Amino acid sequence: MTSNNPEVGSSSKEILVGELFKYVKSSKIQLFVGLVLFFAFAIEAWEFMIPSFILSALMKYFNIDYAIAGLLLSAPFYGALLGAYALTWIPDVYGRKRAIQIGIIGYSIAGILTAFAPPNNYWWYFWTRFVAGAFLVLVMGQPFPYLEEFMPVQSRGRVTVYLASGWPIGTLMAVGAAYLEPWIHWQGVILVSVAAMLIWLIPVSLIPESPYYLVAVGRESEAKILLRKIIGDELYEKLGVENAKLKVEERKKGNMLELFKRDLLKNTWLIFFVNIFYSFAYWGLFIWIAAILQSKGLTFVGTLEFVIAAALAQFPAYFVAASLAERLGRRITTVLFMALAGVFTYFFASSKTIVDLLVYLVLLSFFNLGAWGVWDAWEPEMYPTPIRGVLMGWITGAQRISNAIAPTIIGFLLSIHGVTFTTVVTTIAISAWISAILASFLPETKGKILR
Repeated sequence: MTSNNPEVGSSSKEILVGELFKYVKSSKIQLFVGLVLFFAFAIEAWEFMIPSFILSALMKYFNIDYAIAGLLLSAPFYGALLGAYALTWIPDVYGRKRAIQIGIIGYSIAGILTAFAPPNNYWWYFWTRFVAGAFLVLVMGQPFPYLEEFMPVQSRGRVTVYLASGWPIGTLMAVGAAYLEPWIHWQGVILVSVAAMLIWLIPVSLIPESPYYLVAVGRESEAKILLRKIIGDELYEKLGVENAKLKVEERKKGNMLELFKRDLLKNTWLIFFVNIFYSFAYWGLFIWIAAILQSKGLTFVGTLEFVIAAALAQFPAYFVAASLAERLGRRITTVLFMALAGVFTYFFASSKTIVDLLVYLVLLSFFNLGAWGVWDAWEPEMYPTPIRGVLMGWITGAQRISNAIAPTIIGFLLSIHGVTFTTVVTTIAISAWISAILASFLPETKGKILR
């Protein structure tokens, strides 16, 4: 029988790993893991935002129109869609850290090949970015569950949301690279991203594997060594961990079909459609933000300044959302922020002046990204350890379906004569409202242990 309340001195009990994290306090190990994984979101934002900032250079280099440009913008998303379903069994079978390492290496090779794309051959660019996107899934799908598997129950949500604040840093880095593009060209921008990824591989190789994963695959002795470091010798002995049998909820490791078992089926489909609609609400706007703002009369430099303002608004968004997630809960915070993101996206669509554009862009950015921070932390908390990796594949796949079609759809709409800016952006606001409604039917996880 599994003990839900470990007692001192018992020697033949079973302990759920998640129960131990009720007693854990933050330590240097958790801080190091958090800092390393923080950079995953900066890199992800860089990778997916930079094409929109070098789009003019790509269109000139490959001699293409907006329709083909939309296809190139979607290339890493199409690749990520494939990777989400073909590669995300790796974290549950071979470990969270190993998955990230494989992703970094595959992404870097593809990135180097991208930089050698010959002029007028945009398919070279498309397929190398496609492959890069497939491997990037292994990098960007793991940080939230990975960090959550190290954190105390009482602060898990708040700290994990902080992780997402790497995203605006990556956005600002992408803006900086856009300023440099005239000197280093688009190929140089791509190679800078490869160099950053390879440097990041070093600290990734130094972080420990998740204790939940170690127990799930039968490496209990390694898990106990790590848990002693995390919770400290005194508490480790007091809870009798050394002589206990450590457990996580049993499921078939890395099997996506487990997501569709009766007890998980409703959540699995709700999560899928929330990600479809909310990804459209983000990427449908932000992948085309430079073109949209320039169509409203802003210069290239003015557009970058607007993007910087929107990125800066994301920092307080994550901290406010993180605090509310622990006080009010994941569900109400996510639903509230998604709904308000839709409201201010609609106001942005209806803007008549440059000042209105700036104010509403900042506000929609605040609520849009604040919602993402809590949402990404909330999702993996709903599922057990042995399938948390494939869950992230399911999530990433849903996001990439939307990511892949959003740039193409918005690009197509923008190219149609008579379709207004207001009409296009209003469809994005509606997507955010649909997401909020669907998310309201998911279970609260505040204060619950990981399974």
